[in-house]
Amino acid sequence: MSDKNALKTAPKGFAQDHKHIGLIRMKHFAVMHTITQKEITADDFTDRVVKVYQEVLPFNQYLEKAVSV
Repeated sequence: MSDKNALKTAPKGFAQDHKHIGLIRMKHFAVMHTITQKEITADDFTDRVVKVYQEVLPFNQYLEKAVSV
């Protein structure tokens, strides 16, 4: 993890020795899912997109809650 993309200290409410402090200090997150041309043209492509979205949704909801005041 690059230091330029992380907070210098632990965010308020988190201990410096928290077991996930490296992730907690990050300023940005990205989620990727690689797909092939064959998957894009398959009949069930829409179902695959929905499945991936549903898998990422809890993470997105957590981030929304974490940054809301």
